[in-house]
Amino acid sequence: MTKGTIRLSLLVILTLALLPPLVARATGAQVVQVTSDADRDAETSIAINPTNPNNVLAGWISSGDRTCGFGVSFDGGQHWPVIGVVPGIQLGSGGAFDRGTDPSVTFDKNGNAYYTCLAFNLFPKSLGSAGAVFVSRSTDGGMTWGTPVAVFNGEAGPGRSVSRFEDHQFLTTNPANGQLYLTETMFTAAGKPVILFSRSTDGGQTWLSPVSISDRAGNVTFQDSFAASGKDPSTVYVTFGAFANHNLSNWNRIYIAKSADGGLTFSQPQLLTEITPLPDPLPNAPWRSDNNLWVAVDRSTNQIYVNYADYNGGDADVKVIRVHDDGGSFSVQRITRVNNDSTASDQFFPFVTVAPNGRVDVCYQDRSYAPGNALLFTTCGASTDAGVSFTNQQVTTTPFDASNNNFIGDYNWQVSTANTVIPIFVGDGVPGGGSLDEEVFIAIVTP
Repeated sequence: MTKGTIRLSLLVILTLALLPPLVARATGAQVVQVTSDADRDAETSIAINPTNPNNVLAGWISSGDRTCGFGVSFDGGQHWPVIGVVPGIQLGSGGAFDRGTDPSVTFDKNGNAYYTCLAFNLFPKSLGSAGAVFVSRSTDGGMTWGTPVAVFNGEAGPGRSVSRFEDHQFLTTNPANGQLYLTETMFTAAGKPVILFSRSTDGGQTWLSPVSISDRAGNVTFQDSFAASGKDPSTVYVTFGAFANHNLSNWNRIYIAKSADGGLTFSQPQLLTEITPLPDPLPNAPWRSDNNLWVAVDRSTNQIYVNYADYNGGDADVKVIRVHDDGGSFSVQRITRVNNDSTASDQFFPFVTVAPNGRVDVCYQDRSYAPGNALLFTTCGASTDAGVSFTNQQVTTTPFDASNNNFIGDYNWQVSTANTVIPIFVGDGVPGGGSLDEEVFIAIVTP
């Protein structure tokens, strides 16, 4: 760890302040405000330390200083005394890049924390830069961070490469062997983009040469890749979305691929289903929207769950596909609608996790609790019958009026324990706030 990193980390710790919890509360849910700054925060991620469940790590981006920010809790998310910026990436924190984005965080089985951040430059304005995907490691629960390691690096030099662009990388951990998995979409100057996968077996210090796993048949582009480990520690599943044609505002096809050798090679991706993509943006929404595709596995049964948002009913609904690994192929066992409202309101930004006891949790943004299909709330659905049905619970009661914001992120995140699910999302720091009042919140929800 560099002296600059140590000084920055000490400064973060010395200047920390406890943030007050948001007073809004729904039955079985406690909502806590994580950030409180004069900036627009978005693109949230969260993880729990398996060796210390009270240690919770959050990640997000801040638009004003264009940084990958983090927060640390040591009381299960009740308070967030450590707030900072991952060092060594952006110009303002010892790095070489103008902007950091697309964060995600995770812990390995030994309690080491990891943070991935996509860094790129804004110059020249007509071209920008190809970007580089970094992974940083913390050995103290997220308080301090080591030197970031570049995994996918399209930069010939900062701001000088235009042959490709790295985008939408997401980081996960194999809970059995501690290996790290990273996926991304690599856009190319000529031809189709590709989904890339890499892994690290030494705590993020070195990474496997990227493996291409996308299917090029009849698709114009790919996005939203995500990895999860199977019951067998050597099994890795990757899902991604594909665009059938250039006229779509969002992808409309869901694919899955499997590796039986820990990510060294992957099967030919299989099409699971086609969906009706969300309009971008949604009605009454100045911000952009995404179908949001994630995958989770019940590692006791190897049951696979894939979630997304679908517009086939004329409004956005959250759905879960239950998928079975048949060995050489996959079969769709059922598709379940998670939200059970009878309104024409939109539900979107879902995330799926499987609790240690097999409960399937899906939390999402919900516009059904107030007239006009405009104000945002958070809802969490839980299934105790392997995704056949979901019981939904309103989590927030203070609405988020995002009409003044042109960006509320591309995704939210969550983490599940045996007794709770903890979604992380953005909302108004003050009721009726403007764009700069967009803050990060978590909810501790008892399903």
